[in-house]
Amino acid sequence: MFENFIPYFMKLAIEQITIEQIRLLKWQKGNEYLPLIADLVKLSLEMQEWLLGKSTIRNPIRSFKIKALRIEAKADKISEKLWIANKLNIVSVFEYAEQEEKRTSKTFEYQLKINFNLQRQRLLEQVRGARLLKNNNDLGEEVEKIFLEYFNKNLDSDVIAVRGGHVFDLDNNQSNQMDIIIIPSKMLSMCPSDTLTGKYNVLIDNVVAAFSIKSTLNKKSFKGAWNDIQSIPVFKEKDDFYPNLKDEHTWPLCFILSANSESIRILNQEWDKLIEENENHPLQLFMSLDKGYSLAGNAS
Repeated sequence: MFENFIPYFMKLAIEQITIEQIRLLKWQKGNEYLPLIADLVKLSLEMQEWLLGKSTIRNPIRSFKIKALRIEAKADKISEKLWIANKLNIVSVFEYAEQEEKRTSKTFEYQLKINFNLQRQRLLEQVRGARLLKNNNDLGEEVEKIFLEYFNKNLDSDVIAVRGGHVFDLDNNQSNQMDIIIIPSKMLSMCPSDTLTGKYNVLIDNVVAAFSIKSTLNKKSFKGAWNDIQSIPVFKEKDDFYPNLKDEHTWPLCFILSANSESIRILNQEWDKLIEENENHPLQLFMSLDKGYSLAGNAS
């Protein structure tokens, strides 16, 4: 099963190779390293071909690790020649992949964590393309569309993701505007609502999950997203409508997603602070595509 997550480690290695290429080009005697930079470019291209399915290498981690070891050995020789320490750091990615495979490749927790990170990396690639937009408002809109498309490609056919309007309860209380809402696919939405690309107003009993989407997540925007989620009316009739979920299931499931953010540690601290102030709806997870994610009670 580990082979399903090899692309994740390949992408990490390619990113690390790019970092090393830039570092060598800026080095005070960078000309000495030009042949080595060419080797790094070649290795990166070979790895990208494997990701695209154009390579038949059976054990890519081991194969590319051997090539990386040869490149690092060349770098050591150049350093000895120049009498200047300049050690490359590429092999460590492959060593980490091998260690993780041996240690936990068969555990569910490991599979889940790697799958989260793999999906995060794929979405991050799409967001990087969206950053070419000059208008930051357009960026926020594009990030929302990327997540919406992802959900509708991967959710079960019984539910769909729609661009949110407001969530109402039976007493006509309404939430702030939500970004994405997961609803039963056969549900009739409230007006005004046009097509799948329009804004949906939804009754609380049909809101399976609610998402607040941010292009950038910091303490201020995290608090704003939190407040939007807490504004969702409480589903007082949940136990009557869904007796099988009584005392065992929060409604709706709530998430905060972003393209980039400040550190997960800082956001976790803000999360803890907001829980103390006000929590009608527990947050299940927040995720930053460029930094990582944090589950309720479990920073990652």
